[in-house]
Amino acid sequence: MGFKRFEEAFRVTAKEPEDPEGSFPLTEIDELFENYGGFEFENGLYRVHSKAMLEGWREKLGRAFPDESRQVTPFGQDWQGNQFGWRGGKNPAVLLFQIVSGEVYEIADSLEVAHEEEFVEHAQEALSIGQWRDWRVSGGAGPTASQCVGYRVPLFLGGKDEVANLELCDINVYWEITAQLLHRTRNLPLGTRISDVRLT
Repeated sequence: MGFKRFEEAFRVTAKEPEDPEGSFPLTEIDELFENYGGFEFENGLYRVHSKAMLEGWREKLGRAFPDESRQVTPFGQDWQGNQFGWRGGKNPAVLLFQIVSGEVYEIADSLEVAHEEEFVEHAQEALSIGQWRDWRVSGGAGPTASQCVGYRVPLFLGGKDEVANLELCDINVYWEITAQLLHRTRNLPLGTRISDVRLT
């Protein structure tokens, strides 16, 4: 598997060492991990997970998106910590798990289409590339594999979708806190005022 257009559009800037003991049961994306596992593109704009990270991200997706993440294998993340997952079977799809909004989107029906078309031709929708550039121009650092550029105040709690509301943070902490907030607010009526936030 090779993503020619994607690699022409976004240069590789780092690669994490692979875990030689790692194993992965879903043959549909074995080749993706074989060729790109641990790769970082454009200083953290997008990265493909190493196999060693898969179980941890399966658990995180399950907590934040219990229904939508069933039988989904997370394979990558963008600079804001949003996760990309592959769902095989009769209705294969590449899914975008947007932690900041609590929404899940089907963006392609194959890994090739996701990388060669969606990430290249629709980089704004798939990777928020405009805001990424604004963040970088403002002096913001590119996140490492353990970081993301998260919202100080989540959008679903009234935060503004602007660079001033962004900060570099630990991705595991960000997902844990945001998942708890999503869980507690997901079924509230639209317009409900949130006045007391407690994290466990």
